[in-house]
Amino acid sequence: MSSFSKKIILIGFKILFSAFCIFYLINQFGDEFKSLHYSLKINWFFIICALFLFGLSQVVSVIRWQICCNCLGITEGNSKFDFALAKLYLIGLFCNNFLPSSLGGDFVRAYLLKKKYLHSRWIDCAGSVFVDRAFGVTILAWIGFIALFIIEKTNSLLSHSLLIGMGFIALACTITILVSLQLGNFVKLSKEELKEEEVEEDKKSFLESLKLKFIEFALSLNKIQSSKFAIFALLFSSLIIQVLVSFCLLCLCFGLGFKIKFLFIWIMNPLATLGSLFAPSISGLGVREGIYAYVFQALGFPASSGIILSLVWFSTLLIISLPGAFYMLNQKKIPSQIQINNQI
Repeated sequence: MSSFSKKIILIGFKILFSAFCIFYLINQFGDEFKSLHYSLKINWFFIICALFLFGLSQVVSVIRWQICCNCLGITEGNSKFDFALAKLYLIGLFCNNFLPSSLGGDFVRAYLLKKKYLHSRWIDCAGSVFVDRAFGVTILAWIGFIALFIIEKTNSLLSHSLLIGMGFIALACTITILVSLQLGNFVKLSKEELKEEEVEEDKKSFLESLKLKFIEFALSLNKIQSSKFAIFALLFSSLIIQVLVSFCLLCLCFGLGFKIKFLFIWIMNPLATLGSLFAPSISGLGVREGIYAYVFQALGFPASSGIILSLVWFSTLLIISLPGAFYMLNQKKIPSQIQINNQI
């Protein structure tokens, strides 16, 4: 079986899985949806506020990615907001929402970053996306763990295993970042030796080539570790992003007439986001709704309210990512950075 056929089968499985989850939820909570339809009152002011807050969180996300790119020498230490990078980020966000994976947009970002900045290395472009994603997931997991720890003592409906699982994910992500950033310190290979190894790469076996790429990746990420300000900025921006996203979700709740505590948002969002990342579904569709339904029900709210909130949240993601579709269609018209420099 060819790799293309395997991809088609995998995509088909993800579509079926998402469809099954949505069908199951509608069948399970169909009566609740009917009663909710008559009582649901939309406050558009809060909906617009939610769109603004999520858009603002994406601006901070671009700044976080730019910090990574600056440290790795991709954007050459540009201190101003990089609008070209923002366009690539929106394309990645759009692909995350429409490709059959919540991580598909990350690969698109790395590819377009290399295409835009031709002087950069593939390993640095991939590293910038990896670090950007790793810091975001780590802060999100720690927020979820702290929120679950606070509420677990007062709510017996939430499974104790959720707290353990979230703590494990948070710890695993933290260790991954620490090891990734520090690994370059233990690589005993000078730049001259590395260049010699790269020249002879064609003569090496697959495992030797893989080892060389791993060493390059470790040395690349080590550049970020050398800047204490960059580490602080990445952590702080990741926290700001999650605070903005949480307030966005709170505004959506108010806009739909759901009165829930802010702490509950910090439980739902990490669980749903992490579940969407690893579940075999189309951009988390169906899985995210199931998690929202479970958390809403566990906290004493109708499960259908959680499903409605999840669908509206997904719609918010789609609306903000739509400019990415426009930029993606116009990619051929955008000259690379090195071509601009040559013209100047």
